[in-house]
Formats: sequence, C-alpha cells, structure tokens
Amino acid sequence: GKERNWPCSLGAPAVYGKLVMFIFDGLDECRLPLDFQNNEILQDVTQSASVDVLLTNLIRGKLLPSALIWITSRPAAANQIPPECVDQVTEVRGFNDLQKQEYFRKRIRDQSMAEKILSHMKSSRSLYIMCHIPVFCWISATVLERMLGEAKSGEIPKTLTQMFTHFLIFQTNEPGCDQIRESVLALGKLAFQQLMKDFTLYLGKVYSFVHLSVQEHLAALYAFVSFVNNNASEQQTLENLGFPKKTTMSDFLKSAVKMALQSQNGHLDLFLRFLLGLSLESNQILLQGLFTQTQSHNNEEIIKYIMEKFKTKQSSEKMINLFHCLNELNENTLVQEVQKFLSRSQNHCLHGLTVSPAQWSALVFVILSSEDKLEEFELQKYESSEECLLKLLMSACNLTEKSCGAMATVLSSASSCIRELDMSSNNLQNSGVKQLCGGLGSPNCKLEILRLGDCNLTEKSCAVFASVLVLDHLNLRELRLSKNKLQDSGIKLLSAALKSPKCKLETLRLFDCSIAENGCVSLLSALKSNPSHLRELDLGWNKPGEAGVKLLSNFLEDSNCKLEILK
Repeated sequence: GKERNWPCSLGAPAVYGKLVMFIFDGLDECRLPLDFQNNEILQDVTQSASVDVLLTNLIRGKLLPSALIWITSRPAAANQIPPECVDQVTEVRGFNDLQKQEYFRKRIRDQSMAEKILSHMKSSRSLYIMCHIPVFCWISATVLERMLGEAKSGEIPKTLTQMFTHFLIFQTNEPGCDQIRESVLALGKLAFQQLMKDFTLYLGKVYSFVHLSVQEHLAALYAFVSFVNNNASEQQTLENLGFPKKTTMSDFLKSAVKMALQSQNGHLDLFLRFLLGLSLESNQILLQGLFTQTQSHNNEEIIKYIMEKFKTKQSSEKMINLFHCLNELNENTLVQEVQKFLSRSQNHCLHGLTVSPAQWSALVFVILSSEDKLEEFELQKYESSEECLLKLLMSACNLTEKSCGAMATVLSSASSCIRELDMSSNNLQNSGVKQLCGGLGSPNCKLEILRLGDCNLTEKSCAVFASVLVLDHLNLRELRLSKNKLQDSGIKLLSAALKSPKCKLETLRLFDCSIAENGCVSLLSALKSNPSHLRELDLGWNKPGEAGVKLLSNFLEDSNCKLEILK
C-alpha cells in the first residue's frame, strides 16, 4: 500500500540505557527507495517520519546510534547500503557436495532409493550444481522419490525445467482442471509482473513462494502460455513489460535472451532458462492441461542466436547462464566438443590450436562445472593469431602460490593477450604475489585489470606492487586488493608508487584492508602529488576515523582533485 508516516515510539524510557537490535530480513524484497543521499536527517526518536526515512537514519547511525542493525539481503540489493555504514558482512553459502549427499540420505528413508536419486542428480551437472540451494534439494527429492517409485512415471527429469514442471504437476494434481488452471495462470501472471519489475514476491496472507526459483518458473510458464494461447489481454501484458508484439516463437525467445543479458543483477537468468525449456514440445505436453494448444518450432534459430552471443562482450556469469540455457534446449554440442578435446590430452594443453570465442566460453563452463579436479591446465601455447582469451577468471578455485609462477609465465609470454585476471579468494599469500608480479612486469604483459581480493596478502605484497606500478610499459588500469590485511604500513608503500607520474592506475579498490587514519594521510599525499590518473578509490569497511574522513572530504572539494568516485 501507500507509504505512511509512522509515529516513532523507540524513545520510550524502557529503551534508554539498553542495547537494542533491529533485524531487517530480506532487503531485496523492500520496495522503499532508501535514498541515503537526499533523505532528511532524523535524530529525535519521538519525531514521526516515513518508514524510508526511519530506515535510512537507523542504518546510517543517526537515529539510535548505539543500536545494532542486522540485515539479510541478496548481494545486488545490499549494494544500496553505503559501505561506510557496514561493519561486517557474512556470506551464507548453500550446501557443499558432502552436505548435498547427506541431505538426500537423511531425507529419503529408503537408502537404495536415496542412492538412485543421488546417482541421477550427479549425472546432470546443472541439476547437481543447483543442489547447493537447500529448497531445490527438497523439490528434487519430492519429485524423484515419487517418479522412481512409480512403475510408469515417464522420463526422469534431467533439466531444471523438467524438474520444476513435474513439481508443479505433483502440487496441483490435476493441471487440466479449469479451476486449477485459472489459479496457476493467475499466480503466474502475478509472479511474472513482479519479476519483470525486479521485485521478489511475498504476499503473506495470499501467496508465498518457498523460493524465488518457484516464482521464476511460474513467471516463465505464464509468459509462455500467454504467447502460445494468443489471448489478446495476455498479449498486452507481455507487450507492456517489454516483449514485442505477437511475432514468431524465435523472435519471442530472442527478446527474452536480450532482456536477460541486459539485466544488471541477473534477476532474469533462471526465468530465461525456464522459458527456453518450456519451448520444447516435450515439456509442453507435460503441462498440456494449461495450454489450449502446444506449439512446436525449430530450435535451430534460437540456438544459433545464443551461440552468436558468445562473440559479444558479456560477463562470465552471463556466459555461463547461456550454457545452462542451451542445456535446457538439449543442445550440448559445443560443450561436448570441448570435453572431447580435453579428453585427448592428459595435461589438457592447447598446443597450436585455434580456439573460437564460443569454445573459450565453453572451456570455462566445462572447467567450472566439472566435478573432476583439474591439476594442470597449460595456456602458454595456443594459436597466437586468436585473441579470444581476453579474460581469465579463476576466482575461488583453491589456487595457492604455486599457481602464480605458472600464471606469471603465461602473462610474460610473447603471445599473451590476457586483459583481465581474477584470482580473488585464493590463498596466494605474499610469496605468490611476488611471483605473479614477475609476469606483470614483463614488457609482453597486456594485463589491464587484476583482482586479488581476499588472497591472504599483507604489507609485503604492497612493496612488490609499488615496484611494478611505476614501470613505463605497465598497462594495468585497475587493481583490486580488497579484504587483505594491508594496514597503514602497506598503504604507505603503495602510496609511494601512486605519487609517481608513471603510475597509470585509474581504479584502486582497498575495501576492508585494515586502513586507519595514517593510511588515509599517505593516500591523500599521493593523490595530491599525482592527481592526473586515479579516478576511483574504494576505502569502504576501513576505520579512517573522523580525522581521516575529514581529510578526504576536504580533498574532494579541492579544485585539483580528479577523483570521480570515492567510497
């Protein structure tokens, strides 16, 4: 409903002198604007204000500054909160592989059945990967226990669309019944409208989805049924939310791919996988009670369209989702090509082979989705005229300092064309960074972006970087060292390099690096000495103190300051 001004009674005598905690669950479901920049400052707990103003002032510490605030959120929505307002972040991860197995064995009493289900889930990597979500384990167990226990159960689900479709059938029992059909489509319409507006849906007294993926499946189901059934009012709903006017099935699906790729936070990724899966006639037959007619079409055009997207500039997350989309369409040719190639060589080398952009993307997908532990993957030798490997992402891959020497060799290779390297969340340590910088300092190195967040680095690594950042031939424009204990002593060493006019860094991220007032003083001195290059500086989750904040604030107002973003 409409936002109201709520009388604030937090200043009651019972609150004074006591520690108060506020728990806000699901920031991603909050529809308030949370305008931290322009909302009025509120410090009087007896003053009435809108919920939005109350919330922003509580989070900023203006209202009840001694209160504790605990907020749960998806990552994209959490970015609404200014970093300086956050003291600690905890990432809640799902099941690991051992916990997945433990869940099924405890959930299914019949252990032979549990082993059958586990074996089936492992045979489909896309399904097994999704099992890190506990609710998906429950959905899968519900579906597979029933299907494997029935004599005539039909084809066992191998894709996400098949799994959720069978789950919906089991929940509704009779999808062909007019009343159930109307309820499912009405719920799907609600899910679709809210998803396209980037809102998760929770209507406490009316509808509640056990997980966002259930909403995404229903949203895709509604969109597809509306297109196939060709109902005028439903077609208008699709058009109002970005889909083209009634056209061919291929154009309809292409528009969905385009919208998903344009989404900044990936909120349409699963929706797209479900929508493409539903385009298969075999899946439509499962839900034939919801369709006035099924519609078969040639998948070749949409598959070709997706393949073309591998040649465009997309994030690794988007690329990987496109492979999951191909899997929903039962198209695995590209992945099978790469798997066949990898099986030919014991060490997985790329000796002299010309590799296309789509194959590079497939290679990354295969490595990330494989349950096999890859011990050696040699990238030094590949066709030098093929400049597809512009990015190399190895975040959270259990790498150690030993990997850094091999990567330094790749970076210093005459044929190296890597522009972006992400080795975040690996235990590289200072010794690993020292080896890596050996390659970074090579005249052959073309690296422009380097991410080494959360790599167990200290001030010693800063000394190594300081010596490299002043090299004339260095192409590095962005350096991320967040979540490393660099401290003021390390920042002082980095700042010495930043002072040099030879340093070409434009973005420096030092989020949560144990930086205090003295570190801010060092950085400020460097910025004043060499103001021409650095445009973005991230100092979130550090403790600069009032003096450090004041120094940085005053510098921002200086006419010589060229910083565009300071966090």
